[in-house]
Amino acid sequence: MENIKLGLEIEFRNGSNMSKYDLARYLSNATDMIVRDQGYNHNTTDYWKLITDASADLELVSPVLKFPQDLPAIKVMLDTLSSIDGVTVNRSCGVHVHISWLGMEINHVKNIVKRYCENESKIDAFMPESRRGNMNTYTKSLDDDTYMKNRIADAKNFQQLPSSYHDRFYKVNVTSFAKYGTIEFRHHSGTLDSAKVTNWIYFLVGFCQASKSLGKSFTTNFKARGRKVFKEIRQQVEQAGGKMVWAGNAPDQELGHQGKWNILDANGNVVKTFFNIELDRFYVPNTKQLNQDFISEFGALFPSSAQQLSLFSNVPTDAAQFLKDRAVALSGTQLD
Repeated sequence: MENIKLGLEIEFRNGSNMSKYDLARYLSNATDMIVRDQGYNHNTTDYWKLITDASADLELVSPVLKFPQDLPAIKVMLDTLSSIDGVTVNRSCGVHVHISWLGMEINHVKNIVKRYCENESKIDAFMPESRRGNMNTYTKSLDDDTYMKNRIADAKNFQQLPSSYHDRFYKVNVTSFAKYGTIEFRHHSGTLDSAKVTNWIYFLVGFCQASKSLGKSFTTNFKARGRKVFKEIRQQVEQAGGKMVWAGNAPDQELGHQGKWNILDANGNVVKTFFNIELDRFYVPNTKQLNQDFISEFGALFPSSAQQLSLFSNVPTDAAQFLKDRAVALSGTQLD
């Protein structure tokens, strides 16, 4: 993932002796970052804004931020906000993180949702009880909603993702793509603790990066869709996070004049080139079934596809340990 962008929403309660306007002005002066007092809105801005929030009280919304360059700015803002007497959070508050990156693809987003559902109970373990399962109306379990999961899994492009207002109140919200081009994570409880927020962000970015490949093994009996040539191979490569790209016709001393295909890994690097006749040899004659040579060859090209991803794959060690310690403290759960 390249050019990763973040958006942050911090819900809190204002019990200080400052009005909303004065609070915004104080944060601006104390942090040297622009913070503006505004009414409730969903507009993207190039400054921090302080708006009302129906479920909590107030919400501090960031401009579009860069990862990891702007993490220090998040720390400064949260440390300043948490130092104000009377500014608190309760179980009605939450932290919402929007993430986008260069070249977002529908299959990658679907992988993130699928893997998040598979790991939801583990992620619940380092959340307070009020954010687990279906305990919160605004952060419902996507794993428990088969209808919504299927709508996301069946989407063939971003336009087919759920996009209505009431479809957004899940721990992972894909409706945000229609308006912001992001995937939103609403799972985290309300907090003004910069360490909790930054470690959560590190976890989410690592989780998204690792989810490009779901760790699904290659198979000889893959049921491919469509009518494209070599679709059984191409779609499994895409499922593993790569791409199979036509590379034109080229002469070969042994094979003669042949069409060729480049196999790209998750980062867009060419890991191998195959001629048509070489790809044909991966099929059982006169069928659409692949053989064991295909499993061996492509399993070696995409080693992560033969491995089960852990919850903390691609997450920095310090962030992973922080969340593991939280799981023990909050739920008594030991996470690997």
